[in-house]
Amino acid sequence: MNFRISQINLKSNYIPSFGSNSRFYKIGPYKSTVYTQTEMLRHDLDFKDFAMYLKNQYKDKQNVNVYNFACSDGSEPYSLAICLFETLGVKDAQKFFPINASDSDFIIIKSAQNGIINMSNKDLETFEKYNIDWKKYFKPSDRKYFISADKMDEQTNSYFVSDILKDKVKFNVATILKDTNNIKQNDDNIVLCRNVLPYQGTKSEILMHLKAITNNLSKGNLLLIGDYDRDMFTIDYLTSKGFEEIQHNVFRKNK
Repeated sequence: MNFRISQINLKSNYIPSFGSNSRFYKIGPYKSTVYTQTEMLRHDLDFKDFAMYLKNQYKDKQNVNVYNFACSDGSEPYSLAICLFETLGVKDAQKFFPINASDSDFIIIKSAQNGIINMSNKDLETFEKYNIDWKKYFKPSDRKYFISADKMDEQTNSYFVSDILKDKVKFNVATILKDTNNIKQNDDNIVLCRNVLPYQGTKSEILMHLKAITNNLSKGNLLLIGDYDRDMFTIDYLTSKGFEEIQHNVFRKNK
């Protein structure tokens, strides 16, 4: 873990959850060790409610750009894509695809690009809680694919992502700062940058990342963060830049 995180006053009620992936990796021989963990339908965002909001908000739009920074193994973009299918139907959900998902961890991205994901029983139970038939979107593999340094490997099974879902997410290796340059300004944009900001380092470094993202968003664009990101200065910064929280962890730029 990047121990610079200790310099930041994080909310004490954040409870990490471990579903799909939990691993340490180095982004270079002289770089900090980074920690990543994720799961399907992560509890700090109501994906179905958010999908319903998108259905209503963008009903007259032909295309909406969706970016997922620090996407890890793909659990988050897949969660959103599935809820868009379940809420809008396959045809009407197409306007949000492909979801552009990136992470600096080339190993986890390579696995995602191959259409493979590891999921735990907790992931499957969460789908059932949402009344989602996960078998429409994932097929159990007859062998286990191990991901280097993933502490969840002994608690997960491997699955192939179905064709209906696989091409709806485009994975690439990139840092957050690099990927902000790909945001199409003045378009309808949705950016997910969730539970990752504290790992960027000091307060000034976090604000640098926030600035890079928010400067590329236009009025009406959405930015999604996570419970782990909800430090007071983060919320204050977004408010000062004209963002309003319209759902838990969902911020809309109003000016």
